[in-house]
Amino acid sequence: MYLDIVPLPVLFGIGVIGAIVVLIIPSAIRLPLFLTGLPLWLALSRFPELGPVQALSKATGLFYFAVIAFAALTHPGPKRHIPGVLWLYPILGFMSIFYVLGAEDRAIAVILRFQWFFLTLAAIMVVRTITTERQLKNVLAMLTVGSSAAGLLAFLAVVKDPRAAFAGGLGRVQPWGANQNHVGPIFVLLTPLSLYFAMRLRGQLMRLVALGMTSIGGLMGLLTASRSVVFPMLGMLGVVGWELRRKPIVVIGAAIVAVPIILYAGGFIAEANVDRLGSLETERFQRWQEYLGVIMEHPIFGIMFEVGELAASAEEVGGHAHNAYLDALRVYGLSLCLPLFGLAMWSSWCAFRVWQRRRFFCSDPLLMTMLFVFMGMVYLHGMVTIVIYYPNYTWSFFHVFLSSLFVTLASSRGAELIPEAMLDSYGRYDQSYLPEWSQPYPAEPAVATGEGSLKSTG
Repeated sequence: MYLDIVPLPVLFGIGVIGAIVVLIIPSAIRLPLFLTGLPLWLALSRFPELGPVQALSKATGLFYFAVIAFAALTHPGPKRHIPGVLWLYPILGFMSIFYVLGAEDRAIAVILRFQWFFLTLAAIMVVRTITTERQLKNVLAMLTVGSSAAGLLAFLAVVKDPRAAFAGGLGRVQPWGANQNHVGPIFVLLTPLSLYFAMRLRGQLMRLVALGMTSIGGLMGLLTASRSVVFPMLGMLGVVGWELRRKPIVVIGAAIVAVPIILYAGGFIAEANVDRLGSLETERFQRWQEYLGVIMEHPIFGIMFEVGELAASAEEVGGHAHNAYLDALRVYGLSLCLPLFGLAMWSSWCAFRVWQRRRFFCSDPLLMTMLFVFMGMVYLHGMVTIVIYYPNYTWSFFHVFLSSLFVTLASSRGAELIPEAMLDSYGRYDQSYLPEWSQPYPAEPAVATGEGSLKSTG
């Protein structure tokens, strides 16, 4: 469908021109530029009313992740060692292609699996570039700026035409024709990250800007009237915002910024069906039972050897599972899901281990606490949506990024996030400097020999 709007020759031409542009951009700014643009570019694919822009975004998502992987690979500076278990992500991503070759919708299904493959590569390559606390914060800042642009674009739809934004008649915001559950992850990511930077930025103006984005993200999340958006967002805000008790100035600044936005948006809130947030009534439990029945029909290899199945959803059930794990089990079966879910469990355990030792990783314990809760929230979110394994969202990229980050940090020794990398007299990275995280694990303690020399037992 999207290739009808953006013809294949045009897409090929754009790809060639894009590759030339990517190569022209200096390697030092290539990764920050494209990583910052990622949330906005993926958000554009969720807005049907943007027409060709949405089609172009959807059709090029695969290439965008490939560019980020390349940009991270060629980014100057030392690189962190990646544990071998993380390469399961791209391996499983590539293997997933073979599970959908017989599906009725195999054309789009194969493209999405290739996009997931490049998403996992991009996330792992970005983690390789993070060797210092500042670099970690820079990556989060890039995602926050990009998410702010995406959030502002969604908010602009409400300001421009409130009636059109609520045209679905469900009392749930649909900016630029987007499904509220599809745009919701933008606000789940944006709101707590912008609040975190509002407390950490030094410039007062930038703090106010960050607080403004927190307010807009929170407002838009509330207007979705989606429990899968509002509850994770409020949970993350509670974790990050707990530190506000020590920062009365930030609280005052938040009030100055938030009150005018809330007063302006009061009519929107009144129009939204926020009452549904107080109810747990849902048809998803019944949908999950139906999916379990479908899964048991082909539990080992999913739809790989089935005829007439859709990769997008179970046609006999009438929609997707609203559950990332059940959706994956239906398509791939236990043969691929056991290692995939094993990565999720190992990531969660590594996140817990890192959080326990958070004061040894960086100077800001809140940073690790926030990311640890984010990791848990990602997997809880997978219980009610399919987003975390669907490659058209920044939230799914953030999932693999966090997983790779915690597994990598947990496997490190000593100072996991070292001080800033040493530079030579010309301001370049000193290649002779071998930081601790890049060294192999030490050999066993040396013992004295009869000649008085030392000999390693390792």
